[in-house]
Amino acid sequence: MQPGWLLLLGIGVLAALDFRAGRSREAVRVVVCLLAALFLEWYFPTGPWYPFVGIGLTLLALSGRYESGQSVRIVDLGFLLLAAYIQSVFIYNMFCGMASMGFFRAGWTA
Repeated sequence: MQPGWLLLLGIGVLAALDFRAGRSREAVRVVVCLLAALFLEWYFPTGPWYPFVGIGLTLLALSGRYESGQSVRIVDLGFLLLAAYIQSVFIYNMFCGMASMGFFRAGWTA
C-alpha cells in the first residue's frame, strides 16, 4: 500500500476536526500546502531542488499554527506529525536520490 493514501486520509480527518472547531482559515492554508507537498512528486519527480520546495511547503503550512501562546491541541499535533513524515521523505530523497521514496509512485516506501 502506498503511504500517500493514508496521509490524504489523515489530512482530511484533521481538516474536518479543524473546520468543526471554527479554525477554517488556518485549516485551508494547512491543507493546501500539505496537499501541494504530497502531489509535488507527480509534477517534479526528479531534480535537486524539489525536496527543498516540499520542505518549504510543509514549513509554510505549519508556520502560523504555533505563533500564539495558546495551548497546543491534538489536531495541531496531528498536523505536526504528518508534516514531519512528509519532510522526512523529502530529506531522505535529498541525500539518497538513487533509492528515492515516494508517496504515490513506485519507490522505496510503496
